[in-house]
Amino acid sequence: MVWSRKAFTLIELLIVVAIIGILAAIAVPNFLNAQTRAKISRVMADCKALGTGIEMYILDNNNPPWDIPCPSGDHGWASCYSRLTTPVSYMNTILADVFQPEDITRPASYYVGGKFSYDYGTKINEPGLGWSNYFGNSLWKVGSAGPDRAYTNVLDRNFRSPPYNSSNGLNSPGDIYYTQENFLNK
Repeated sequence: MVWSRKAFTLIELLIVVAIIGILAAIAVPNFLNAQTRAKISRVMADCKALGTGIEMYILDNNNPPWDIPCPSGDHGWASCYSRLTTPVSYMNTILADVFQPEDITRPASYYVGGKFSYDYGTKINEPGLGWSNYFGNSLWKVGSAGPDRAYTNVLDRNFRSPPYNSSNGLNSPGDIYYTQENFLNK
């Protein structure tokens, strides 16, 4: 009696492994880009939510929430956003930036639950310094570190670096900003 063995040859197995490797090499970068696009969408949604809270605060108080320095002596973006949650709840919670800068040394008042909060600034407390060149007539700005995870405040870099722009690719340098003008001109 002759036994016939049915099995794959070594060449067939190597071809299948090579094909799987090629498909993985194509799929992994696309998956990582999808994660970045999702984070960018979340940042834009968070910024719009913060903008809505700020605008409701302005309707009640005739000014945006205090920026640095706050009259109470505390400072930091999370402290400024806390005015949107108490005593009147314009928002339920203070939001944290999903693009956390990795090497940032700021006081605890900039953090929400151990995560860096979104940047916040007002024209009232940051007059001049090219505000109108960059943010137009907006009374406030909300910002994120962006996909490059390197937070650089626009005013700190004296407007030398452009903001994030998706047309420059997903890893475009620059921070993501949302302003009152964006909010009003939806």
